[in-house]
Amino acid sequence: MEHKGKVTKQIFIGFVSIVFLVLSLWFIFPSPDSPDRITYTLTWSALFALPLFFGIHITLFTRFASEDLILGYASSKQLTFNKAYLSNTVEQTIINVLSALTLGMVAPIVFIKLVPIQACIFSVGRLIYYFTYKSKPTNRFVGFVIGYYIAVLSVATSVYWVITGNV
Repeated sequence: MEHKGKVTKQIFIGFVSIVFLVLSLWFIFPSPDSPDRITYTLTWSALFALPLFFGIHITLFTRFASEDLILGYASSKQLTFNKAYLSNTVEQTIINVLSALTLGMVAPIVFIKLVPIQACIFSVGRLIYYFTYKSKPTNRFVGFVIGYYIAVLSVATSVYWVITGNV
């Protein structure tokens, strides 16, 4: 049962990190000049791809370092880990991009800078997830919470704005 306490603590730290990052990045990102929501939102969508590029490159370098792997004859523990990270990152990226697109379309214009904030937090969360999972799998929850629950919060906020008519 000791692991449940550690996991709960990591989840708490993940949520506190989201709040800290949102508040910090709110003051760093300028308010958008362009009233064009679609252009602004899509401009920031490239940032969501960074964890995917990272996963692709670490998988590529793992294969390149081994003759058996580069020829496709074998697998390794590291390659299996990298592929699992990449697969999970694809799933998380899809969820985050869709939620950010929704947020960008429905947020009051003063809050539209939450889109790049979400992209930054997602990217940071995925990097934390990779390195903590690689070092010790039970340490991955902070990064997972940061990368996943920012999308959940984005969807919840979008639904709130739609229901209340603040679109």
